[in-house]
This record gives sequence, structure tokens and C-alpha cells, in this order.
Amino acid sequence: MIEKYKKFLLVFVGLLFCASVIYTGGFIWANSLENGTSGYFVKTLLLENTKDRPRIIIESGSNSQHGINSLMIEKELGQLTLNMAHHAGYPLYLKFYHLLHNLNKDDVIILPLEYNYYTRKEHKIETSVLDELVANTKSYFNNLPLSKKITILTQINLNQTLKPTKIILNLAEEEFLNKENDLPKDLVVEAKNNPLFEIYWVKENTTVWKKILPTMNRFPN
Repeated sequence: MIEKYKKFLLVFVGLLFCASVIYTGGFIWANSLENGTSGYFVKTLLLENTKDRPRIIIESGSNSQHGINSLMIEKELGQLTLNMAHHAGYPLYLKFYHLLHNLNKDDVIILPLEYNYYTRKEHKIETSVLDELVANTKSYFNNLPLSKKITILTQINLNQTLKPTKIILNLAEEEFLNKENDLPKDLVVEAKNNPLFEIYWVKENTTVWKKILPTMNRFPN
């Protein structure tokens, strides 16, 4: 009889332990969907795949991420509500370009911005945000125009231990017959104002080799 109770107690404790592990894991997973990197992927997926209907879209920093219940708004108004708020360290232009590629004319955008959005210099990006852009939140980076990408890549490279001497964009003359006149103006301005960034012209588009061989020939060391 005592042996039966011992077995029952061991089984009960084992089941209790398993249940607590499952509950804790589920809680952590659910929390990450709302607030962490997993949540970013889920929200971006919804943003990109619901453009066929009118939506309420909330974008700002963590004040809205933690303080606005999108499900409650959606239930009350009967309209899909996406809380895209992510991190106040992300400059507004990152957020705007991220939204711009995924909006339709019937969307309502709400921007309950934190105080620092009104006071900081927009071109300055925190180091932690730069790390996230290339590692986790890539759609913010992918939706930027080329000149903005180059500015960010320059900042990322300057944070490295080994500093870059040049960031070179090799372009083929046969693709851009008027050279700089065929390029976006902000890209040309970036090349003029950024001492690290250079646009270099080659005759032919040799696809992937265009990126490597001309630069190796110019800088053999």
C-alpha cells in the first residue's frame, strides 16, 4: 500500500512539474509574440498581408506597445487594428518607410509619440537599434531608399572595431547612360556629403563580378 502511494506521489509531482514548465513556456512565448522579436515578425506579417481591407494602425514606441490594447479597439470599432509600436529608439523615418510600403487609402494611422521624438536629432540612431536592424528587424531596413540604407550602413561600420576606409557602390554605365542624372537625387547627395561613400562607374554590367573585381583592381592591398 505504501509503495502505491509513493508511486502516486511521484507521478503527481512529475505531472505538476511538467504542467508548470508548459505554463511558463507558454507565458514566455505569448509575451514574446506581443513584445519581443517574435512579436515584430507576427505584426509585420499581418501588416503585409491585410492590405486588402481598411485598418487602424498604431505606430510609436513602447508606450503604445505596452499601453494600447488593439484587440479592445478592434472589438469596439469592428475594424482590424494593428499595434505596430516597437521601440522609441527607432527614428520616425524608419517607421514611416516601414508603413509606407504597406498602406492602403482607407487605413487610419495613429501616432501617439513619446517625448523624445520631438527633441532628438533624427539622423542619430542608437547602437542597439543598429544591431537590431541588421539582425532581427530587417523589414525596417529593407523598406528604406538606397541613400538611407547607405547612411545606416556607414553608422554600423563606424561602430566596428576595425573601421572601414570606403563604402563603394559600383554601377555600370550601360545601365545608367546619364550617370548621376539617372540616379535618385538623395543618393547623389549622400555620395557628395559622406566621405566614406563613393559611387564608382564601370563600363559593363558584369553582374556579381561588378561588385568585386573593379574594387580589387583599384585597391589590391
